[in-house]
Amino acid sequence: MRGAPVKQPLIQTVARQRPRAGRRAKTVTIWVNPPCFRTGLSGPPGGEPLVKPGPTELVSGLFLEGGPLVPFSSPHCAFAPEPSWAGTIEVSDHASGAQIARETVAQGQLATFDLAPGTYDINGTFAQAHSDDQPIHALTQMVTVSAGKTVRQDITADVP
Repeated sequence: MRGAPVKQPLIQTVARQRPRAGRRAKTVTIWVNPPCFRTGLSGPPGGEPLVKPGPTELVSGLFLEGGPLVPFSSPHCAFAPEPSWAGTIEVSDHASGAQIARETVAQGQLATFDLAPGTYDINGTFAQAHSDDQPIHALTQMVTVSAGKTVRQDITADVP
């Protein structure tokens, strides 16, 4: 056996093996991926705001972050981000507080807002996430949208 030491055999996955699966040999060598841990709710992709050339618009989704640690195993401890949650996202003018736009999204969908260049506040309410029988509200996030740029800025709520 090679690669990461086996510390959690029910979780760790095989990175590769020699000979390849389906082949026969007297000796089989396997390399395993390391055990990794992350919070149960991993939130949006990292590095936001993501700004790229394109239409002057804001793209946003609702994500929960936190929860208990979850063990997993993959190459370089990488994992696929979770899909966004269903709910309602609102965009307000940062200076005046006036609501500019509102969109309801299903799970896995992102809202797209065509906006004039400016600074905005984004907030939202989760449709299927509750605490004490009350819908969970995302933390307000300020974002600047420039002309000729598409900005990806998600909003999140922390859970214990």
